[in-house]
Amino acid sequence: MKVKVLISVACAVIALVGSAGCGRGGGEVLEEKEVRHHAASELDPAIVEAANRFGLALYGRMAGASPSENNLLLSPLSVSAALALVASGAKNETEDEMKRMLGLEHYSSESIGSGYRVFLDLLNHPQDDGIGLTFASSLWLSEKRKFNSKFIDDSMSNFAAETFPYDALSSSAAKRMNDWAAKKTNGAIKKVIDQVDQNSVMYVLNAIDFDGAWTTPFRPEATSRAKFYPTGFPSEGDYFVRMMSQGGMYEYGSMDGYEIIRLPIGRHGSAYMAVILPAKVEGALAKLQANIVSDLSLLTGKLDIRQGTIELPKTKFDYATNINDSLKALGMNAAFDSLKASFPGIAEPLPDMNVFIGRVNHSTSFDMNEDGVSASAVTMIEAMAGAAPPSPEGPFRMTVDRPFIVSIIDRETGSILFVGTVAHPNAD
Repeated sequence: MKVKVLISVACAVIALVGSAGCGRGGGEVLEEKEVRHHAASELDPAIVEAANRFGLALYGRMAGASPSENNLLLSPLSVSAALALVASGAKNETEDEMKRMLGLEHYSSESIGSGYRVFLDLLNHPQDDGIGLTFASSLWLSEKRKFNSKFIDDSMSNFAAETFPYDALSSSAAKRMNDWAAKKTNGAIKKVIDQVDQNSVMYVLNAIDFDGAWTTPFRPEATSRAKFYPTGFPSEGDYFVRMMSQGGMYEYGSMDGYEIIRLPIGRHGSAYMAVILPAKVEGALAKLQANIVSDLSLLTGKLDIRQGTIELPKTKFDYATNINDSLKALGMNAAFDSLKASFPGIAEPLPDMNVFIGRVNHSTSFDMNEDGVSASAVTMIEAMAGAAPPSPEGPFRMTVDRPFIVSIIDRETGSILFVGTVAHPNAD
């Protein structure tokens, strides 16, 4: 099961002008760390919770603006980290709005930076053989502007950002950015920008590449052809999918209006994918999406260990969107205003030319199949199952044959890495 995500943030000025060189650049790829630099005890849980709550609020806005028949997937971590990086160079109303939206209004920029430094270090070095997770950032700096050296240094130190110069008039600039994105997502996302805006001064690219194996793999021979109902009910638009099937002991709950199951990922189950299936009731999906935004525990709260069967469609899709309007709806307005935006920490404004955010784009790629790990992983699951009290409710059967919500969560940090809605698995 693979999930790859990339977010790009573009800052632009009103018009392109000549100025001194940026003073930074090179394009050297940072050496990948082999060991953690920070202990889990150093993590500030409030930083994680803020990223989670912001991400779910953003998901709610995006879901509300997206047709119900469309797939949707975003990474709360990716968006929050990219915006936190940019916010470190903001001042005045721009800074206040961005921090408030991110849930970090009581933190200094220095505290936010140090918090993300620990947070990203832990995620970049999962202590589980069955999980590969890479978080990478890059700053693309116009050769025609001079940038604040502290902003560059802090971005490299706190967000592990690489730096690259670019010429906004060069046709190769977009290709270099797309090549970087493709490399950091192992080819899952090959294009994040069509062309560089000639008025741009900086691009921030932030990529997360998650590759995790089920703790207990689905057996390919158990996968069969089954009906999927995109509207939630039988209709002319129904089609067949490849439905995976597996039985065992799972974290499971049957609540008022939905079912939820958590499928462990990694040799030691250090991450999990939550699958939330709304009831067969008109409007159940929209209600569930709204409930998740207001109640984080729906994804992370305690569930009983139950014996049962899960039937889940193989799914693969790409998703890309601009999230400017969603961010504005959440209160981030000044940053997009060419007159009100204040980013002196990034680059000093030139006469009649102010730095502001032009666009925030989010691109994701999702691939879920039967892939698993070594047999030793089954022992851990069996041990967990053995420790669970017997359920008085008997075995369950959860058949995911209609649109559902999916979320991938890191157990150690509690970070919601991805959340989305699957309305259309790939047809058989």
